[in-house]
Amino acid sequence: MSFNVYNKSSENMSEISDASVDLIYTSPPYNIGTKYKDNSDRMDVPKYQLLLKSIFAECFRILKPQGRLIIEVADSIVSGDKYIQLAGFIQSYCVELGMKVEERHINFALTKDGQELPEHNWNKNYVATTDAHSNCHQIIVLSKSNNTSFVGHGKVMYFDYVSTPEHPCPTPKGLCDFILENYYDDGMTVAEPFMGTAAIGKEVLKRKGNFIGYELDKTIFNATNEALGEIY
Repeated sequence: MSFNVYNKSSENMSEISDASVDLIYTSPPYNIGTKYKDNSDRMDVPKYQLLLKSIFAECFRILKPQGRLIIEVADSIVSGDKYIQLAGFIQSYCVELGMKVEERHINFALTKDGQELPEHNWNKNYVATTDAHSNCHQIIVLSKSNNTSFVGHGKVMYFDYVSTPEHPCPTPKGLCDFILENYYDDGMTVAEPFMGTAAIGKEVLKRKGNFIGYELDKTIFNATNEALGEIY
């Protein structure tokens, strides 16, 4: 069991050797002005897309041949005056890198009685007049293996994201359990390029695994590093 976390952008994960990570989980920021502790999630759209491309290229590099990359992301966002099919953009680039889609799950992030709620900057008519992201999230499971092909299996889930004083959108415990129960084996090395409060990382350490995380926001990083140390 070990953990190594870094207060820097995961555009460059040079601390991690090629083909050395079993599982990568990430839920990237949406570039819609979310306020973290020391930073705001805001840059021009081409720069944002280039950032994501750089990070997923690094994910491909560090992943083992039989490893998996799991991305939890809103299906679409409104960023400034741009409407982006975010899940489609990310998936397309990962496939371009040489990855294959293995499974796709759906998570409805904000619902009542199974129905999507018009929040996250959507009005009562489900129209966005400012930055927004869809409540329908995709959980895209990709594999680096050439032997993997899309099998079409997938689940529909209802894990709501609830803001906390520590982080505006921590990964729900139920989602962490789903990821680790289905894709983690004992002793694996798990990486998280946008770790935030490292909800996944904490569960990995409790399962005696190895965790590597990156977080740009210094205040969030310091608190997360301390919390991981208490588990370790």
